Amino acid sequence: MDTSITEVEQRIMVALISKAAADLASTHERTNLTQTDIVNRAISLYEFIDSELAAGAEVLLRRADNSTYLVGLA
Repeated sequence: MDTSITEVEQRIMVALISKAAADLASTHERTNLTQTDIVNRAISLYEFIDSELAAGAEVLLRRADNSTYLVGLA
């Protein structure tokens, strides 16, 4: 029995607004991840946060100074 996982690759073409393109470039410079890795992670993170918010959860961000912010998606 073959238990290996097969990934299905889907390619899309996306037109980025200038802010998103700049954010992608900044993230790439800071992390050295590929643009593909950054976009894949961003989509997965968006799905996670959106599903948690839809289920009634709150997403909080705590900074190093212990200040806390409620995070929402526009």
